[in-house]
Amino acid sequence: MISIGMPVFNGERFVERAIESILGQTYTHFELIISDNGSTDRTEEICRRFAEKDPRIRYIRQSCNIGPAANFRFVLEAANYDRFIWAAADDWWDRDRLEKLVNALRPEDAVVVGTIKRYLGDSCFAAYTPMAYRRGQWWRFLMREEGRSEKVYYIYGLMWRDSALRSFADVRDEYAADGIFCYRMLWSGNLKSIDNATLHVSTHIQSTSAQKAASYRYSLIRFLFCAHPLSYYANYIRATPKNVRLWVALAIPLKAVVSQIHLWWRAFRRIVLKRPFVHGALPGGEKIVRDAGI
Repeated sequence: MISIGMPVFNGERFVERAIESILGQTYTHFELIISDNGSTDRTEEICRRFAEKDPRIRYIRQSCNIGPAANFRFVLEAANYDRFIWAAADDWWDRDRLEKLVNALRPEDAVVVGTIKRYLGDSCFAAYTPMAYRRGQWWRFLMREEGRSEKVYYIYGLMWRDSALRSFADVRDEYAADGIFCYRMLWSGNLKSIDNATLHVSTHIQSTSAQKAASYRYSLIRFLFCAHPLSYYANYIRATPKNVRLWVALAIPLKAVVSQIHLWWRAFRRIVLKRPFVHGALPGGEKIVRDAGI
């Protein structure tokens, strides 16, 4: 059995599609836990309708908005089974995604994820399979630039619940918290990726990831000399086991330089070349992103 956790807030535009893609999975042995973070739109109505029809669904409505991180933690702690996966309320899955992930997850893996396809509206602008990392391969993970947006998607892979509980214990609503969670998982086992088992990701300004980054993304400080907040680098150090922490701390200045150069390069592409950087861009994908202004 698998536990699926879906945190949602004001998801009336997308949540029906997300739930239907889960209920239509070829692998059917799961529970779906939906935690409504005090939505003020039709989310409750939609979710309750599904819960009344399918006994695998547990719908819980929070009495107030407890924040994204706490809502993610709530569904994780409410899970009954040792294998767990988060489902974003604005994304959807291939019909065989869960089956393929179940077949791929091994005891030595912390999490396994499949192909990612990113969309603006109905237009798919990027597709890729995230880079894989062996357990403890911190240098490779640290130096892989966040602008490629791939390593954070391990948070939406199939994982062992006990490892996820340990790794999520200190996660708060802050800049790139999903990336730090994935880094913590790296110390529990391999971050494994497979082709297909596709996650279809909606990219829009209302998404959780977009809101988290918005306050810092366009700041002058970021553009001039600090591609990521100092707190982000500090979180990397805190998330590292003590026997390796010194080496990670020594690598952070190089990480900061690499990130800054990557940011300037992306700015040059966007402003001068009119070609925004899009990891895994499909033909016409850069134009889709440019026209959307994202």
